[in-house]
Amino acid sequence: MQRPLRVVMAGHVDHGKSTLIGRLLHDAGALPPGKAEELRKISERRGAGLEWSFLVDALQSERNQALTIDSASVWFDHKGCRFVLIDAPGHYDFLKNMVCGAANADAAIVVVDASEGLGDQTRRHLCALQMLAVENVAVVVNKMDLVDFDQATFEQLKRDIAEYCARLGIRVDRFIPAVARFGDNVFSRSDRLSWWRGPTLLEHLASIALPKERTGDALCLPIQDVYRVGDDRVYVGRVSTGRIEKKQEVVFLPSGVAAKIDDIKTWASKLSSKESASLGDSIGFTLDRDVYLERGETAFLPSSQGVVSDNFSCQLLWLGKSKLQPGKSLCLRVGTQSSNATVLDVESVTDYQTLERVNREWVERNELANITVRTAHPIAIQRHAEGTALGRLAFFDGVEVVGAALVVSIGEPSAARVTGSHPLHHRRRGATSHEPAVFWLTGLPCAGKTTLANALEERLLARGITCCVLDGDDLRATINSDLGFSVKDRLENVRRVAWMAQILSELGFVVIVSLIAPYTASRTQAREIIGESFFEIFVQAELQSCMRRDVKGLYKDAQRGKIEHLTGISAIYEPPAQPDLTIDTDRLNVEASSDLLMEFVQSRLKAPRLTV
Repeated sequence: MQRPLRVVMAGHVDHGKSTLIGRLLHDAGALPPGKAEELRKISERRGAGLEWSFLVDALQSERNQALTIDSASVWFDHKGCRFVLIDAPGHYDFLKNMVCGAANADAAIVVVDASEGLGDQTRRHLCALQMLAVENVAVVVNKMDLVDFDQATFEQLKRDIAEYCARLGIRVDRFIPAVARFGDNVFSRSDRLSWWRGPTLLEHLASIALPKERTGDALCLPIQDVYRVGDDRVYVGRVSTGRIEKKQEVVFLPSGVAAKIDDIKTWASKLSSKESASLGDSIGFTLDRDVYLERGETAFLPSSQGVVSDNFSCQLLWLGKSKLQPGKSLCLRVGTQSSNATVLDVESVTDYQTLERVNREWVERNELANITVRTAHPIAIQRHAEGTALGRLAFFDGVEVVGAALVVSIGEPSAARVTGSHPLHHRRRGATSHEPAVFWLTGLPCAGKTTLANALEERLLARGITCCVLDGDDLRATINSDLGFSVKDRLENVRRVAWMAQILSELGFVVIVSLIAPYTASRTQAREIIGESFFEIFVQAELQSCMRRDVKGLYKDAQRGKIEHLTGISAIYEPPAQPDLTIDTDRLNVEASSDLLMEFVQSRLKAPRLTV
C-alpha cells in the first residue's frame, strides 16, 4: 500500500491551523462516530461556539489557553488518497516543536490570517520550512470573513507573501482563500468566495504527488547498525538517495573502505534477497570481503563520493534557550554519525523581517544564522545543495535539540590524526616504561600552572622519564604568534597545542601542558584529539589570590584597560566540571601541590620504578 502524504500545517499562533484541520476532517467525513457531538458538548461546557481546533488540541492546557503546544498528527483517507496532517504549534516558545513536527513532511500548508497578514512567527515558520527543505508549499489565507471576502485584500496579501518567500528561496505552489471555522473553500467551494476559480484545500492536497525516486541522484546509504546473521556480517540502513545493486562497488566514508555488494536483504515477512534497492528502502547488505564497519559509515559510489572534513559552514536555525556564541560545544548528528563540535565563528545573523544579514557575534533563540563549525574528528558530509542526507544537521546540547542546519560550504580537513602506526612510534614506545600521557594543567592566570608544570618536569627528568612542558606563554611567543585573543583565536590556539601534545606523546614523551584553555569546548576537543592519554588537571585558585600573585601586573593593566581579553577580568573562564584532578593552590602550598600532582602522575604512568 502506498504510504500517506505527510503535510505540516504551519503559521502564526491563532491564525487557524488547528481549526482548519478540524473542519477538514469533519467535512470529509473522517471523524469517528459521535466525535462531532462530543466536540459540541465540550464547546458548550466552555461557553464558546463550536471549536474545531479541539479535535487536534488534545492537551487540557492547549484547550485552556486556545493554542497548540505540541505537534499532533492526524491520519485520514479520502477517495483513495491517504494523508497525515501535522498540526504544528505557532507560538514563539514552541518553534522547536514545530521544527520536529515538520522535519519529515512532504508538503506544507502555511495558514495566514487575512486580517493580520504576514506575522512574525509566520516568517519564522517559513524560514524553518526553508531550512528543512520542504519543497511543496501552499498558503491558505484564512478568516476571509474578517475582511468581507475582499478579493483585493487577498491579492495584496498574496503579493506580500510571495515576495517574502521568493527572497527566502521558497516557491509557493498555490494561494487559497478560506474561512476554516465555517468551511469556506476547505472541503467544498464557497458562494461567498465566488470570485475564486482555484481548488479547495482538499482538492489541492489530493493533487500533491508523493516524492518520487530521482534515479539520477547519487547513492547515499548511512549505516545504522551491524548484525551477525549466521556466518554473515549484515550492515543495515535506509537508502537516502540513489540506488544500490548487487555486485556494485561502493566506498564507505569517513573510513575510506572500498568493497562490492555481495547480497541485498529485506525483512518483509522473512529474510530474503533482492537484486537492488532504491530511495526510502530499509535494507541489509553483505560485502564480498570481511571488513570492519560500524554505525556512522555511509556508502557512496566511487564516482560520487561525499567529502570527509572536520570543518564547515552551515545555515543554522538556533532553538536553544540561551544565546549561541563562538566557543560553544555541542553534539552534532548528521546521517547516523555523531561528533562533538565547536562553534568557531558566527558569520552573520539573519533579520526575520528584512532577511538582511546582520554582523553579530551571538545568536538569540529562534534566530537564523550562518556559523562555522569544527568537529572533534573528521566526518562524512556534503553540501545541502547536493541533495543527500549528509547536508542536513541536528545539534544537541545533552539530550536537548538546540539547532537544525544546512551545510553551505566545506573546508579542507585538518591534518590527519597521528594514530601511532608509524614504526618510529612503536620503537619510542617500546623504549619507555610508561604509556603515552598528556597532563593538561588549566586554570586562571597566576593560579600556579607554570610553577607546578616546571616542578613536575624537574622531578620526572630526575627519574629518567622523557618529558617536556608546553607552556602557553612560550607558544604564544613562537608558533602561535599569529593568533590574537578572540574566541576563534583562543580555540585555534588550544587545537594546535593539543595536536603538538598528541604527536609528542605518541613519540614517547610525557607531555605537560600549562595553558589557560578557558573554554570547556576547547578542552573537550583537546581530549578528543589526544584520546585516552589525556588527563585534565584543574589548578584552582580564587581570582583575588591570582591577583595577589601577579608579579607581571597583568590584572592591574587589564583593570586599567591596557590589556583586552584577559581571562578572569574581561574574558570568561569556564572551570572544568569533572577534571581528573583538582589542585587547590589557595589551600595547598607549592610543595604540597607538587606532591599531589606527582602522586597522580605516578598512578597514571604505571611505571613501577617511579617513586615520589
